[in-house]
Amino acid sequence: MMQGFRVLCVWVVSGVILLSGCKSGNTSRRTVIGVSAVNATISVQKKELESILPAGAIIEFINYGNALKITFDSGILFAANSNTIHETSKSALRRFATNLNNHPDTQIQITGHTDNTGRADYNQTLSERRSRSVYDYLCEQGIDTKRMDYAGKGFREPIANNNTSEGRALNRRIEIVIEKFASNITQ
Repeated sequence: MMQGFRVLCVWVVSGVILLSGCKSGNTSRRTVIGVSAVNATISVQKKELESILPAGAIIEFINYGNALKITFDSGILFAANSNTIHETSKSALRRFATNLNNHPDTQIQITGHTDNTGRADYNQTLSERRSRSVYDYLCEQGIDTKRMDYAGKGFREPIANNNTSEGRALNRRIEIVIEKFASNITQ
């Protein structure tokens, strides 16, 4: 008797889950199709970025292929202890901005990181100033501020060991995450 009750409960719960997405337009189906479309669009954008960004930029899928993360070694963009973008890096950021303008249905998060050399408060401020510099430059290139946000993490989120010069170099970076606006995922 108890076994039959469990089977009945599983069937009822399964039916409720299945039917919950079955109002007009079948939301569940649209969501699956929408996520597939997001993956396809993000894949196209990744290929475009690989062809226009400098070799030192790392472009990778994150969030199960629904977003991109571009990592710029801070040495590519900035001089030591500076938040002024190198003139040589501005052309790459202009190409990047053109790509972003070609994909207006995306949002961008810019995050600055440092190594652990120096005081924590100094590194925090430097990471904030650097991410703000990239944000400002992309604004100058026509990227809508409603699509972007920026933050500084200082040395709180290392990706390598800060005990070596190679590790510290990897930790000094700007990461830019690109993802579709949430409202576009289910359409």
